[in-house]
This record gives sequence, structure tokens and C-alpha cells, in this order.
Amino acid sequence: MCGVLPAIGTMSGRLRLGYREAEALADSAAFATGPRLRGHEFHHSTVTPAAGVTPAWRLSARGRQHVEGFVEPNLHASYLHAQWAATPAVASRFVTAAARAEVAA
Repeated sequence: MCGVLPAIGTMSGRLRLGYREAEALADSAAFATGPRLRGHEFHHSTVTPAAGVTPAWRLSARGRQHVEGFVEPNLHASYLHAQWAATPAVASRFVTAAARAEVAA
């Protein structure tokens, strides 16, 4: 990792793979709090802690739930690969936030 997040990433011997139901837990440039979407994870690493002070997602898979990811001003970071085609408002929200940031700069 490059020091952007208050977390440490390490490689693990375990593959995390699968589809997740996700609920955004905080507003970010890409996602609004609340709406649910579907995504997937595919990684061989872990992040400690798994979530920041403001977690990005509540993930559900196989009857289990956990929170993960980080939301800070101008940052939404997680292992979830969100399927934007299923939630087209995400792309529009992201472009609008980027345009606002460009104007403010």
C-alpha cells in the first residue's frame, strides 16, 4: 500500500472469491448510502483493519455479513468489484463528483 489508508495490506495464502450483496454504508463520490448492489471479490491479500472509521460496505454472502472498505473525503476503497452496469446511477454520480472537484481545483 502507499500510505493513503490507515491500514496494512499483506498477501495471504487464501483466495477470496465470490459474489457479494453489498449495501453502501456511507456517501462517497461513487455511491450513495443505502442502495444495495451486487459485486464480486477476487484477491489473495488481506487488509488490517478490514474497515475504516467510516466503512464502505456491509457485505453479505452465504448468510454471513461483515463490513469492509474505507470512505473518506474523495476516497472509496474496498475489495468489492461493483457491477456498475446493474446500477447506472453510480457512473453518473462519479462523473458529477469528478466535475465538481475539477471546478473547485
